[in-house]
Parts: sequence; structure tokens; C-alpha cells
Amino acid sequence: MTLRRLLRALGAIASAVVLSFVYLAALLLTPWRLGRLLRTVSIPRLNEHRLRTSLTVIGIALGVAVLIAVVIVNRSILSSMSATVDDIAGKADLQV
Repeated sequence: MTLRRLLRALGAIASAVVLSFVYLAALLLTPWRLGRLLRTVSIPRLNEHRLRTSLTVIGIALGVAVLIAVVIVNRSILSSMSATVDDIAGKADLQV
């Protein structure tokens, strides 16, 4: 199996997964306008451009994951620095 066939198969699987989540969202939101809009407008358009849609969804998910990771690392570094300063300096015996 060539690399091109493998990538094409992976792309088809990824697009099927993304579109299945969109179908599920459309079914869950059917009573409201958003569900009808997804079914009548968005899903047919997504079926036309499966690869582009899948790459966009994956890119957004990766962006959100990176943002959350940066926030967690930032909090961790700040708390460890604060703990280090408290350990080195100790508690103040006299306050002015």
C-alpha cells in the first residue's frame, strides 16, 4: 500500500468521524433552529468538502488544546515559583 493510499484512507476515516459528530449534533438539536440549520445547510456543504472540514475541526481542536496546556503550565510555574520563594524566605518574624 502506497503512502498516498494510506493518507487517503486516514483522511476518509477522519472525515467520517467528524461528520458523524456533526450528524449527532444535528439530531440532538433537531427541536431548535440550529438543528434544522445543520441538517439543511451545513451538512450538505460539509459533505462536499470533507477534507477541508476535517482539517478545520482538527485545527480548532488542537488550538484549544494548546491554549489550555499553556494556561495549565503557566499556573504550575507561578505556583512553584511562589512556593520556592516562600521556602527560601520563610515567614517574616516582624512586620512593619
